[in-house]
Amino acid sequence: MSRKSSSNAASKNSSALTTGSSSTTAQGSSILKSSFSPSQFQLRLFASVIQSFDSQQLRIHETTTGRLRCQHETRPGSRITSLDWGFNGRDQKQKKKRKRQDNSEGAVVAYGTSTSDICMFSPAEGKVVGMLSGGHERAVADFKFSPATDYKEGWSVGEDAKLVQWDLSKNKAIRTISIPDGAHVLATPSPNPFQILCASDTPFAYDFVKDGNYQQSRFDSFKNPIHSLFRSGTNEDAQDEFFLAADSDRYVNVFNLQNKRLARTLIAGSGVLAADLYDPSEEVRPILREQLLTVVTEAGMVELFWRPFSQPKQVNGDLKSSKKNLTRKSGASIRLVSSDSKTRSVPIFAASIQGPEVVVASADGGVDFSFQKIRWQDEGNGELLFDGAKDFVKVKSASTLNTATLNGVKDTGKSHLDESKTVVVNGGSQPVTIDISDSEKDEDGWGN
Repeated sequence: MSRKSSSNAASKNSSALTTGSSSTTAQGSSILKSSFSPSQFQLRLFASVIQSFDSQQLRIHETTTGRLRCQHETRPGSRITSLDWGFNGRDQKQKKKRKRQDNSEGAVVAYGTSTSDICMFSPAEGKVVGMLSGGHERAVADFKFSPATDYKEGWSVGEDAKLVQWDLSKNKAIRTISIPDGAHVLATPSPNPFQILCASDTPFAYDFVKDGNYQQSRFDSFKNPIHSLFRSGTNEDAQDEFFLAADSDRYVNVFNLQNKRLARTLIAGSGVLAADLYDPSEEVRPILREQLLTVVTEAGMVELFWRPFSQPKQVNGDLKSSKKNLTRKSGASIRLVSSDSKTRSVPIFAASIQGPEVVVASADGGVDFSFQKIRWQDEGNGELLFDGAKDFVKVKSASTLNTATLNGVKDTGKSHLDESKTVVVNGGSQPVTIDISDSEKDEDGWGN
């Protein structure tokens, strides 16, 4: 678990892998980056980036049908460097019973470019509807919307060692801060306290006060460039705030923002390619409102860490017990296996929690892929439906079946998942029409 700083971290930035906001090629896929729309948007869309001669293509697929919603080609020579879902500077404060089509019409995918611009692409309109320019002199490394401002603001980091705050209603930069060279990833901004987290191979926190001044905090360095940052909010047990950071090693570190120390380490079975944090909104029933961290590993599996920020309680001052509790393995893991050979695994390259289900993406070869839904949450008590390693059979592509396919699960662990159902659809470039049953319409806990 060594976390020594690396002098060549900046040169490794291009190899950073992230799935929650964006994902780089992994596990047999030619997808350069990808991002599921956030669960609270209720859009069930998947953005992916592929290479196309001298440019790149941004594609938007529907995860329920596999249909290609739209695609967009960048300017020749321009690379897409980051992806994030949000709204284009409009008042999009989430309300109860908001219709999905309302979200779909206003949602955009913001993509950073190697030419220093940030473009707002609308899946509903199939075109770029806004652009942020002039804030960076070199490539944009990452961009994040600020949901706390009703998506009227955003933040970016660039290869020019600048942290930029954007007014999205006016499409202009309103603040620029010099940051350590090599910082290439951001966490979603937090409103209370107003804080920005960014990282190279070292995490940094910027705490802002009312007069516009800020304080910088530095945390322990990692061995490799960090590719994922997630903030916890307030922890109910310790009344402290935490964030987690992951690089390509097996370890996901949880830091305490108050004392600036390592609080806990989550250990995956193999190298972490990507991570995504499910943080349910207040519209979800309280019993289902628990955080879950999904980690895609080099083994092509998805590991689930239930309540990743919860801290262990010391037992009677036992030092040995306390040290043991500073590390934790995943509570459950998901592996896809071939329907032809139940011993042959099918690598997963992206995953996202969408309400009580986890949606995984696996490569069908090249730029084609499939989506598969797996129920993970017990809607009675809100906890994991299974524990240990679990194999799920990858069913045949919907492009050949032309229907949604349901199947059971092969039990390789302690538990048996009687009610598990998966839906696989083709994610390739050809539109596919699939009928979805009424049970598909609303299983996220929001209601209509």
